[in-house]
Amino acid sequence: DAENHINSKEYASAILILDKFILKNPSSDKAFVLRSKAYNIEGDYKNALSDAKKAVEINQTDAAYFQKGFAEDMSGDFKEAIKSFSKALALNPNNLDAKVYRGVAKINSKSYSEAIADMDEVLKVNPKKFDAHLYKGLALEYAGQTKAALASYNDAAKVDPNDERSYYNLASAKNMMGKYKDALADVNKAISIDPKDFDTYFLRASIYLNLKQEEKAIEDCNRSIEHKSDNVGAFMIRAISYSHLAKYKEAVEDLNMVTKLDPKYAHAYVYKAEFKKKLNDKTACDDMGTAAQLGDDDAKAMLKSFCK
Repeated sequence: DAENHINSKEYASAILILDKFILKNPSSDKAFVLRSKAYNIEGDYKNALSDAKKAVEINQTDAAYFQKGFAEDMSGDFKEAIKSFSKALALNPNNLDAKVYRGVAKINSKSYSEAIADMDEVLKVNPKKFDAHLYKGLALEYAGQTKAALASYNDAAKVDPNDERSYYNLASAKNMMGKYKDALADVNKAISIDPKDFDTYFLRASIYLNLKQEEKAIEDCNRSIEHKSDNVGAFMIRAISYSHLAKYKEAVEDLNMVTKLDPKYAHAYVYKAEFKKKLNDKTACDDMGTAAQLGDDDAKAMLKSFCK
């Protein structure tokens, strides 16, 4: 019953059912694995890891080590995650998901060539493994092999044209390459598939800014901020967009939010200083000084002349 709830994406209900079951059956490793899975999907990695460890203590299975590795990876403990996924594979060499997510943990630990090797091994067994294509592309992109990354993202899109992640990654990579019109087409495709993914609107805002379509960039930043009020990147892009429209007061207000949310974002103080100067604000020099103190090279180079 709990597994049916998980499959139906009713994770809270599954956890409640498993809570009751585990009270009566405290030695059921499968119950701890299932609850760990539900916690992992819900983003409660602390409880997911606790349950996975209990499952391993009861019975060392590849399923238990998989959930343990996933929780460790999402908690930032990449070395332990790699160990856990490797143990899962030692118990079941056919667990392709364990190999994919071991590769993800290797990406997170910046071992890109090893991550690519894991994905290639998976794809030899199953050429239609969507996640393997997707994460191979990510590893290639981080390794500086952008063209090869685009090919992997396109392969992922061919495998599952209804998963927005491949189009998101294509758009992000093309945006970095300066192919803004192509990036816009891909990000629009991602949004058409999942219009509720507000991270995608943030990416589109960045693309619109690069295309000098500031009003549209502001609209997408508004959507992102409405959904997540502490989105530093959205405030930053909106501030720059406002500045391009000579709306310096609005730009400074957004940059005040940026530095409130992230007081060590050095270059935000540089922008704030420049826009305050446009408004004849006497505190502009203070912001440039803060940027210099935080180690921003541009601020250090222009501080004396800026503050004359």
